[in-house]
Amino acid sequence: SGGNPSGIPEPRAISVGGDHSCVVLAADGAVKCWGDNTYGQLGNGTTTASPGSLQSTGITNAIDVVAGLKHTCALIAGSTAAANTVKCWGDYSAAQTGQTPGGISKQTTPIEVAGLLGATAISTSSGSLHTCASGGGGGAGVPWVKCWGLNTSAQVSSPASAFITTPVKITPVA
Repeated sequence: SGGNPSGIPEPRAISVGGDHSCVVLAADGAVKCWGDNTYGQLGNGTTTASPGSLQSTGITNAIDVVAGLKHTCALIAGSTAAANTVKCWGDYSAAQTGQTPGGISKQTTPIEVAGLLGATAISTSSGSLHTCASGGGGGAGVPWVKCWGLNTSAQVSSPASAFITTPVKITPVA
């Protein structure tokens, strides 16, 4: 009575991407994903799909997870808020995992996004082919937003360019 019919333990966060979904478990911050895995977006070291079966990314201590079209990113708690990091995996054909596009452009295991180490990231969000993280504020410094990935319409930073591989700070409009 009132149990969890899907068998997923209590979630802390959940996100739905193009053809995959991920959950952060409340008990230990583990990130588990399921669905299509053509680009490694499940983060389990393979490109084998896993419909309805949770796959471990090896991440624990996650705070949040975001699923893009074919990539995934997780906000990982550090020993302090200033030590939080962001790790991404999956398709990086548009630099959406923080890597320079080229070759196969599939990252099947989580890697840390450069330019956010030591940042007080408190949330992440993802579009189809770009990702943003925010932090600061609330006694943790000046609030900021940094984004990376496809930038052909200046959705990451102005002026428009093909790709932004290193997170750039978004400047507020006065």
